[in-house]
Amino acid sequence: MAPRERAEPEERERCITGVDGLDNILNGGIPRGNTVLVTGSVGTGKTSLCLEFLVHGAIAGENSLYVSVTENSEKLLANIIPYDFFDRKLIKEGHLVFIDLPVIYDKLGLEKLEFEFEEVNILITAIGNIVDELKIKRLVIDSITSVCYRLKTQENIRDFILKLGSMLSSRGCTSLLVSEISPAEERYSHYGVEEAIADGVLVTGNLERRGDLLRTLQAVKMRGTMHSRAKYVLDLTTVGVLLVPLLKGGSVSAGAGEAEHYFDVIRAMLDVFASKKALDSIYVTSTIPSTSIINALDVLEIPLENIWFVDCISQIMMSPGQKHGHAVYVESPTMLENLMLKVEYLIRKTADRKNLVILDSINSLAIHNNTKILSEFLHILVNNLRAKEAYTIIFSMEEYETPEIQSMLNLVSDETLQVEGEG
Repeated sequence: MAPRERAEPEERERCITGVDGLDNILNGGIPRGNTVLVTGSVGTGKTSLCLEFLVHGAIAGENSLYVSVTENSEKLLANIIPYDFFDRKLIKEGHLVFIDLPVIYDKLGLEKLEFEFEEVNILITAIGNIVDELKIKRLVIDSITSVCYRLKTQENIRDFILKLGSMLSSRGCTSLLVSEISPAEERYSHYGVEEAIADGVLVTGNLERRGDLLRTLQAVKMRGTMHSRAKYVLDLTTVGVLLVPLLKGGSVSAGAGEAEHYFDVIRAMLDVFASKKALDSIYVTSTIPSTSIINALDVLEIPLENIWFVDCISQIMMSPGQKHGHAVYVESPTMLENLMLKVEYLIRKTADRKNLVILDSINSLAIHNNTKILSEFLHILVNNLRAKEAYTIIFSMEEYETPEIQSMLNLVSDETLQVEGEG
């Protein structure tokens, strides 16, 4: 008798979040109908991540609902990040809906501070009716912690989340439940029940590195899909939430250096090479403040229209002067993840043209970062830029090149050009 062929498991339909980094982490998005706990302490990007999830859904034609438990919706909208892709027409047309949960409590006559079994069922039925009436496919409750406060017992909390998740899943609605925890919390929810019942857990956090604070995100659990469990650094920008891998190394400090004929090289890159190929230039400087380069370009009569700067040095130098409209700033050269996020942000802002990315310089970054983290950063950055078909130029000053720097450059470079001055 021939052995029976093993049936391949059916691939779950995905709810694409619209946050590129998160969709990549989750291998294509959240499995449709999952209930996902988005948990973290204050200021870690939970609400912004959830709002972007809803906005992208609304743009794609999926009616999306934000249920605000504590903050008034009007206040929330007034403080929303001015996303380039957000249009209030989505709200007017009913694709993006905001409801304050206290209003629902009042309509249902749920005035007690502590809900019993009966009130739990009334609330779930009411939410289900709204989902049906508005044909909701994406839902956020911010925060589930505030709802659970009125449920009191772990049994009531477990019953509520189980029934809520089952009701939403049966309607093909993908939901994010925001959970608030303290920075010192060792579990993923306030009551220790929510994470066990939810289909997925996304953990946001604040990571301190030598006095700098990084936002992080990690997919701890997601039923129905393979996913990365690595930690990523998160940035909130007008083009949306951006994610890059958290670098694993540490940091050190030292001195700095300069290169001869510095501005001749800059002119050759920006005024000749980039102009000839009609490229937008992204100039990453960790050597001298962007204002100094901008002033020099002005003297050289090189227009700034298609040149943008990621400035990693001005803030630690406490460089005076007004910030320039073509520059974005990273707090310190040790914040390499934020540097990558700013480059990604500018690439998205200039999506209609190809890019030239100049890193100035590997030597100055080596002053502030150890070899391990710098090598990891360079590998990720260059490969990401290759995938985007961007040209990458890395400045290195020969007199400051260590064997470690040479080894890094050899691994990522396709070609080496030696620039020598006169005399």
